[in-house]
Amino acid sequence: MKKIVIFGGSSGLALDLSLILSNSYKVVNVSSKKNNLNNEKIQEVQLKEYNQKELNKFILSLDKKEEHIFLFMNGITDVNFRKT
Repeated sequence: MKKIVIFGGSSGLALDLSLILSNSYKVVNVSSKKNNLNNEKIQEVQLKEYNQKELNKFILSLDKKEEHIFLFMNGITDVNFRKT
């Protein structure tokens, strides 16, 4: 099964996308912020320091036998996608 890795996973759009994709894929939600989706199909990873060193360390820790699809939601504001 493919694993979707979502960087910038604390935005509203990324959280909604995580929930939808978790119906068909394993999902890893990566953020510097703490989320609590309470969904056993979504692995939540909080990086204390959201920098190149920590991101590289995380990426290298992924299982090499699995196929990963990386989505970058960093910089996408919720204001552009969600009604207030």
